[in-house]
Amino acid sequence: RQLGISYSHPNWMVSRWVSRFGVEGATKLMQHNNRPPVYGVRVNPLAGGQLPKVLEAIKEAGGDVAESRLLPGEFMRLTAGMQALLSMGFVAQGHCSVQDESAGLV
Repeated sequence: RQLGISYSHPNWMVSRWVSRFGVEGATKLMQHNNRPPVYGVRVNPLAGGQLPKVLEAIKEAGGDVAESRLLPGEFMRLTAGMQALLSMGFVAQGHCSVQDESAGLV
């Protein structure tokens, strides 16, 4: 019960993971689940989106963003600054969209 409270997971799930992975394995899994998300952002050059311009704007607004290693020139990975991206209008104008990199690999 204490693990569930500490890591904000339901008790039934913690019990299942502890029985399958042990306390250490379940704890590592819950720690991983609680990490901040990384967002994939796809730039749309057909709508005027330019990856360097979007990257620079997010960085200037204090965001943590980098060009995708899997799909350079097309995707970026955003770990902080989603609100900045949305407030700048890039998404509303169609210059980019929030999309997981895996969708671009298909």
